[in-house]
Amino acid sequence: MKKIIVSISLLIGIGIVGVVPALGQSSGYWVTESDIHTKQYTIVHFYNDANVQIYEEKLDGVFLNLKRKKTVQQLNAALDKVMQNWISNRGLSGEEHWVAAMMK
Repeated sequence: MKKIIVSISLLIGIGIVGVVPALGQSSGYWVTESDIHTKQYTIVHFYNDANVQIYEEKLDGVFLNLKRKKTVQQLNAALDKVMQNWISNRGLSGEEHWVAAMMK
C-alpha cells in the first residue's frame, strides 16, 4: 500500500512540474524560405503561438542548411530572443538583426 501511495504522488508531482513551465512561457516557431537553386538568400519568419508573424529577416548571400544541428540551435536561440523582445515591447522595431547576430 505504501508503494502505491508513493508511486501515485510521484506521478502527480512529475505531472505538475511538467505543466507549470509551459503555462507562463510562449514558445512560437520559425519557418525558413530559400531559393534552393540559386542559394542567394534565406528569409526567416518567426511566428507566435497564435500563428501571427511577429518578425521576418532576410539574409542576403546566406543559405541555411537546416540539417545541421548547430543551425537549428542558432535559429531556436534567435526565436527565444525575438519572443522575449516581442513579449516585453509588444512589437519589434524592425531594426534588429536577430538571426544574423546568432549566425556569427
